[in-house]
Order: sequence, then structure tokens, then C-alpha cells
Amino acid sequence: MVPSVVLSDMDGTFLASDKTVPPVNLEALGALAALGVPFAPCSGRAGSGFVSAVIDHPATRYAVCSNGASIYRVRHADGAAELEPLREISFPKDAAVRLFEALQGREMQFDVFADGVAWVNAERFSTIGEYGIEPRMLAYIRSNRRCVEEEVPQIVVRARRVERLHLCFKDEETRDAMMAAVDAIEGICYLTPEAEHIEVCVLGANKGSALAWLCEHEDLDLSSSVAFGDGGNDVELVATAGVGVAMGNALRPCLEAANLTCESNDEGGVGRTLLRLLSEG
Repeated sequence: MVPSVVLSDMDGTFLASDKTVPPVNLEALGALAALGVPFAPCSGRAGSGFVSAVIDHPATRYAVCSNGASIYRVRHADGAAELEPLREISFPKDAAVRLFEALQGREMQFDVFADGVAWVNAERFSTIGEYGIEPRMLAYIRSNRRCVEEEVPQIVVRARRVERLHLCFKDEETRDAMMAAVDAIEGICYLTPEAEHIEVCVLGANKGSALAWLCEHEDLDLSSSVAFGDGGNDVELVATAGVGVAMGNALRPCLEAANLTCESNDEGGVGRTLLRLLSEG
């Protein structure tokens, strides 16, 4: 099978647990490039958060960021990637401020993904190590967030475009309060809560709708698209793709939405599966 396009989540999917790229995944990207099949990293990450080995690879022709709120065409110049916006969905600024105000007094992290960057209040972010985040993911978050002295309302106001929000909690009571506060605001939603965080997005802005839009906009056959995922924010992606693949380490909702299951992210499941599909002709 030669796919029309391949999309893959990054953390827990294309990247190993130590945030490196398994060699077999790079081998598969090389095979896609040779066949002219476009690849798109598809992540909750902001545009500034991609691993260079992935975003700079010649197979990478698109990038889906902030869980589908931003879709870019990737152009390569002098070995580096340039991101050209194709679709931008804005998170309502008033909704972001209302949510922040509704949760005042609670111990939380409240990250604002805006203009391709993940912004955080420096004082609040100083306690990020207390949230039970897996150490390797914690190291990535610390390296990727842009710390400022401003609070959330000020970050939101000065942003050109807010893309999504990322909220971390320490206990179930705070998690439930976050979900209730999101439910009370029209036009936004939260994705499946995971161990310590909730991703808050515009209603309808998800990886699955991004895949469908990209295929229509770029005249790519959705039925022969292939997509990989592992988490709650990948459910719509693997359900929408012609061939939706859940990693061996995927959460149950993702496993149930997929057509296939492959090896884990630490075993290079994405690359192994792509090479098998390509060998089928």
C-alpha cells in the first residue's frame, strides 16, 4: 500500500519515551520521501516544539500543531524547515480569560499555546516539578515553555492568536473543577483527561478534523491516508484516517478507535508498520 499521506502523533507515538526518534522511523521517512508520500507530524505541541530530525526531514511536507488548531505547509530551505500557515483556528480570548478566572485559587498550571509558542507564568511554572509528570516529558516541557512575568489574561490579550490551553492538576477535585469550568463555556471543550493534564481546545478543532481538512484542501485521498496515535487526543485522528493505527502502548480509547495495532513507540512501531505497508505495494 502506498498511502496518500501519513500523519503521526509525536509523544508516545513517533518519538521513543526518551524523546529520541527510533532509527526505523527515520528509515520509514526516507522511504516515504523516495515515493513522494507527504508526512505530517500531528501533535498537541506548538509549532516551535517539533524535533528537528522530524520537522527538517524532506518527507515532512505538512505539520499539524496544537491538536489541529494550526496546520502548516512545511517548506525546506538550506536543510531547515519553514512553516507556512494553511489553516488557523483561534481559541476565543474571552473564553481563555473566563476559564482562568473561574479556576482562581486552585493549584494548577495554566499554559497558553499562542502564536506557535507555549507561554507560561514564570512564578507558577516554578512548581511544575510537583505535578507528577513523567521525568522525560517534564524535561521536554521545561525546555519548551516560554516563561514570562505576565499572568494568563495579559498573555492572552497580547497574543495575535490563541491556539489552545494546557492545564495541569495534582488531584481529582481540581481535575473535575477544570472539566466543569470548561463545560460551562460555550464553544470550547476538553479532550480526554490524562494522568495530570487536560487539553482545552475549540469545539471541533481536533486532529481528526485537521486530517479531513488537509486531505480536502490538498486533494489527497482520505481513504488511503494512514495515521498513528496513542493518546486521548489521537482518537479522532485514528478514527478518521483510512488506516488508523494505535500504538502498542496506546490508551484504551485510542485502541478502540483504530483499525490496527502496532508495536510500541519504544519499538519503532510507526516505522515498522509503514515499511510493512509499503512492502505490500
